[in-house]
Amino acid sequence: MGLSKAYSDKNSEELHKYYSEDFWNDNQRKKISKWLESMEKISMKPYKIIPLHIKDGDFKHVLTWSEEERIYKNGSYEKFDLMEQFVLDNNGKVKNFKQWKAIDSVNYGMSNGGKYFGKEKISIQGNLLFFLTEMRQK
Repeated sequence: MGLSKAYSDKNSEELHKYYSEDFWNDNQRKKISKWLESMEKISMKPYKIIPLHIKDGDFKHVLTWSEEERIYKNGSYEKFDLMEQFVLDNNGKVKNFKQWKAIDSVNYGMSNGGKYFGKEKISIQGNLLFFLTEMRQK
């Protein structure tokens, strides 16, 4: 739960403590910090956590299901239902992970819409746009 709190707080220094040095090297730290800083707000709310460990073995995984909501500073919005597999080292730190997501329909509005991102800042930058299509019968 500490990992999800640090992630939701956008606290990359605290988040770093949950990952192995092999996984979270200096380059990775910079990338994750930059990505977290691109968010106005992010929340990760786990609702199911299942630890897996084979007795006397080095197979240590944690499966989690969570709801995640991302509000970017550029106006983008994403909402996911995530399933993640965290692979742990012998110290209990994350050394790898995989993620699967179900994308909530609020992410993109209608299937015939999108967001405008152009080369120059204008008044509709990052706003949702809906494109009207004409249906013709043959």
